[in-house]
Amino acid sequence: MTLGLRIVLLAIALISCVFVIRKIRKAQMRIEDTLFWIIIAIGTLVLGIFPQIAFWFARALGISAPVNFVFLVFIFILLFKVFILTVQISQLQEKIKNLTQFIAIKQYDIEKEEKDDKNVQ
Repeated sequence: MTLGLRIVLLAIALISCVFVIRKIRKAQMRIEDTLFWIIIAIGTLVLGIFPQIAFWFARALGISAPVNFVFLVFIFILLFKVFILTVQISQLQEKIKNLTQFIAIKQYDIEKEEKDDKNVQ
């Protein structure tokens, strides 16, 4: 792994940690969501400081270059995160649909009661 890539990994790790901490302080992210990004930043930091880890895993998995291993790991991690977010979005869409239907039914009941009250008077 080249020195340039190691410096980039370290810079990305530090920048992402600072960015995540700022978002936490401004209450723009939930703690549960920030844990993922902090763990990723720590992993990036570890790979930047100890590139031998990437060399060892690349050799063990038969990957030709440690850089390819690093890219492959991050691609898989991000795909996993996209999957989790897709599941959360689907669940939220279902909740929104149910809530919209509930509100529509309540609104219909209120309008019906108002109409019945006018007819009685």
